[in-house]
Amino acid sequence: MTSNLISAAELHQKLLQEASAGQLCIFDTRFSLKEVHKGYADYLEGHIASAQFLDLDKDLSSPAQANGKGGRHPLANLETFEAKLRQLGLNSSSEVIVYDQANAVFAGRLWWMLKYLGHDNVRVLNGGLDAWLAAGYELSQDITQKPVGDFKARIQNHMTIGIDELKEKYQDDKVVLIDARAAQRYRGEVEPLDKLAGHIPGAKNIPFQNNLKDNHYKSVPELQADYKPFVEAKDEIIVYCGSGVSANHNIIALAEAGIHENVRLYIGSWSEWSSQDNAPIETDAS
Repeated sequence: MTSNLISAAELHQKLLQEASAGQLCIFDTRFSLKEVHKGYADYLEGHIASAQFLDLDKDLSSPAQANGKGGRHPLANLETFEAKLRQLGLNSSSEVIVYDQANAVFAGRLWWMLKYLGHDNVRVLNGGLDAWLAAGYELSQDITQKPVGDFKARIQNHMTIGIDELKEKYQDDKVVLIDARAAQRYRGEVEPLDKLAGHIPGAKNIPFQNNLKDNHYKSVPELQADYKPFVEAKDEIIVYCGSGVSANHNIIALAEAGIHENVRLYIGSWSEWSSQDNAPIETDAS
C-alpha cells in the first residue's frame, strides 16, 4: 500500500536530486483561524525550498453564506482553483507534497481537494514543518515561479456528500458517520463556533487529534485498531467536522489504515448542519 505521508528525510532527499525536484510541486498551507494573515506572513519569513503558498480562506474555500449553507469553509470554486493550480505550475505528472504547521489539518484540506480533482500523486509531510525543522533542515525565503502547468481536473463526485443526501442516509445501519471534532464539542458540552451544540444523531466520535502520536500520524496497525471496529460491515463511511477541514485528517488516517473505498466527506459539516432548522441534533444528554 502506498502511503499518503512522506517523512522530512525523504522530502529532503528528493529536493537534493535535481530530477526528482523538477517534478515536485510543494505547497505550504499554514493558517491560523485566529490570525488569518499569519500563515502567509510565516511563509514569507521562511518555507521549504520551492514551496508555494495556498491560503485556506482565499484559495481552498469559498466565502461563507449568510444562511449557513455550505458551512464555514465551503468548497472553493473548482474552475478558479484548477486555474490557480496550473498558474502555480501543477502538471498532471507532478508529484505534490503539502505541509502546514498545525498537525496536517490545513494540509489535509489540500490533500483531499487534489484527490477530489483527480490528482492522486499527493502526500502530506508527516509532522509538518516542525518535523522539517527538528531534523535540522533549512528554510528559504525565495519565492518560486514555475512555468504554467497543464493540470486538468477530473472531479471525483463520489468523494463528497451534500446535506440533502445525508439527511436520507444518516440513520442507515450500513452507513457510519465519523465526527472528527473534539469530544466536548461532539457531546454538546461546548460550542465555540457554531449555532448549536451537539452532533449528527448516530455519529461516532474520533477526534482528529487521536490520529497523532508525537505530532506524527500513528502507525498503520494503530490506525487500523482505531478505525476498523467502527467501519466493519459498513457500506459507506461519511466523515465530518466543524467546517469540512479537520475531517480530512481522519480521511487520511482511514486511507493509511487501508480503508479508502466508499469514504465521503460532508463538506458543510456541523457548521452547516447546525444552522438548518430541520436538521436533527443529538447530545450526550439527549
